[in-house]
Amino acid sequence: MTPPPRPDPADNATLPRIPLRRVGGMAGLIEAERGRLNALIAAAERSYPRAVIALGDRLSRRWLERSGNPYLEEVETVDRALGRPGAYFLNLSYEWACTCSVGPTADGRTSRLTRVLDWPFDGLGAQVLAVRQGGPAGEWINLTWPGFTGSIQGMAPGRFAAAFNQAPCAGAAPRV
Repeated sequence: MTPPPRPDPADNATLPRIPLRRVGGMAGLIEAERGRLNALIAAAERSYPRAVIALGDRLSRRWLERSGNPYLEEVETVDRALGRPGAYFLNLSYEWACTCSVGPTADGRTSRLTRVLDWPFDGLGAQVLAVRQGGPAGEWINLTWPGFTGSIQGMAPGRFAAAFNQAPCAGAAPRV
């Protein structure tokens, strides 16, 4: 298998910086980044009719309830803060699939974890945040969006980098 080409560090010069925030939980993140949350919902509404988002919300909430999802209460917090459909639907959007890869950094001393958002959602990349969070094992950084619960990609320098990634499997879709 041929290894992927090494990225050119000069390519990163055109990428926007990802803001780093330290906030107290989801409610604090929503309060601090209300504009980004509204921009995410507005982007979704440009791509999907409100009726589709509302239907997606109902189906996604049912899925979370049936599966006993530990983040349901946090998504309910987002839903109340948002005051319009979208919280449940957007929180399950990672289920649509995305691609990850791991490879060496340009100097070869460490690894780089990358994620490609494969679904058509204009504006998603512009709203991403790096959020410092704490837990029993210490502080770590969650790459996320305001209103998204849990973590699909996180890291603690010198300790770990991890990404949730599951390709779609035939017949594996949840019953809603």
